[in-house]
Order: sequence, then structure tokens, then C-alpha cells
Amino acid sequence: DPQYLKDLKALLFQCFYMDNGAVSSDNPETLRQFYKFLDDVFNPYGFKLQQFVTNLNELKTEIKFREPPKDDSSLDSATVLGVVWDTNTD
Repeated sequence: DPQYLKDLKALLFQCFYMDNGAVSSDNPETLRQFYKFLDDVFNPYGFKLQQFVTNLNELKTEIKFREPPKDDSSLDSATVLGVVWDTNTD
């Protein structure tokens, strides 16, 4: 595997519990790659990515375009590992 793929796999392993997790990066491209990578990981097992929330506005736009949320508020906050995260202020 290329190094970026090894890094993404390590993030998945370290930052997820069952189907819930959090990933942090100062690099927008890393977050973008991770978002796309999740489908490649889950799809072969019949799992569909149900939710991906970010505080990176340009990635929010990409996510809305790809799979429009039921309502815009679902991109503004989420519960991650039992903690409510406000993506606009946190």
C-alpha cells in the first residue's frame, strides 16, 4: 500500500469505535482523502457511510453535493462518541 493509504488505515483503526469515530487534521486534503477512503473500506462489506461531519466549509459543500442531507442542520452538529460537536463553533 502507498504511504497515504497506510496512514488512512491507521487513522481508521485508531479513531473509530464500531461505526462512530473522529478524525482530526490540519490538512484539508487529508480529510478529503479520508472521506473518500471510507466508502472504499465499508462498501465491500455492505455498509454505507451514513454520516460524515466536518467543520471544514469546502468539504461540507462537497458532502452536500454528493449526498444531500435530510436537512442542513445535520451538517452543523453531530454526536461523536457521545459528545455533541457543533461544527460551526468548535
